[in-house]
Amino acid sequence: MKLKIAIILFLIIVAVRLAMDKISDEDMFVPNEHQVHATELIRHSNATLEQAIINYSIDNNINYEISLRIADCESKMGKYKYNLQGSSAYGLYQFMPKTFNTYCQGDIESDLDQIICFMELYPKHHDWWLCK
Repeated sequence: MKLKIAIILFLIIVAVRLAMDKISDEDMFVPNEHQVHATELIRHSNATLEQAIINYSIDNNINYEISLRIADCESKMGKYKYNLQGSSAYGLYQFMPKTFNTYCQGDIESDLDQIICFMELYPKHHDWWLCK
């Protein structure tokens, strides 16, 4: 069963990659300061949030299953932006504001910026996330 799922995911990824070759640069996601970040779906070739995490994981040689599992564990895939245990951690990957401002660029409320920051920090600091 796992092999079938892996094959299906592989075929989807290949199809997306082939479709990306046909998309102009105008269709690609370009973040700007006028976007409302808190509840938007991330566009990475018009991807859903989950697809964006998969795409960025693949782009950064990170196991997408881990990236998805951590996002689900930390915030139920962005459903709960505020930390339910009362800390000041926020967002898809529950960054502390000081950590985000020190290591990341952009807006802590942006799902895209959270994904990009996670992709940069996870390989070096995987122990920062208790959710695995």
